[in-house]
Amino acid sequence: MRALLATFVLLTAPALAAEPITCPASIEITPQVTVKPVTGWQPLPMAERHPLDGARLFDGNPADMADLVPDQNSAALNVWQLRAGNAYTFVCTYAGTEMIMAAKVPADAKQCTAAKKTIANMRPPNNTYIDATCR
Repeated sequence: MRALLATFVLLTAPALAAEPITCPASIEITPQVTVKPVTGWQPLPMAERHPLDGARLFDGNPADMADLVPDQNSAALNVWQLRAGNAYTFVCTYAGTEMIMAAKVPADAKQCTAAKKTIANMRPPNNTYIDATCR
């Protein structure tokens, strides 16, 4: 009886959804020093902050280059509808660098979005940002 009750609870309990993944708003890159020495000078690499400027969705590993076209595509919003059973990778892109950040999309995610948002009380160019999430 206990086994039957435990099975019933497991089958009827709502599935716990995985936490959504969200692109980091910016990344900080510290360059490597590869400068030929100059007498009297010392190269000092400085970290640079690069803001999020977009997102891409891949079917599988990004190295396989299966970059998916958004189901909804505009200057302000990209939306990808996800199919169950696929192994997706969400890639965040950053302004001024070729560095990307990549994360596996949770198996139970239904869609990924990349939305350009505007902050009303700030002046350009610092009044827009990208919100990129899979949930």
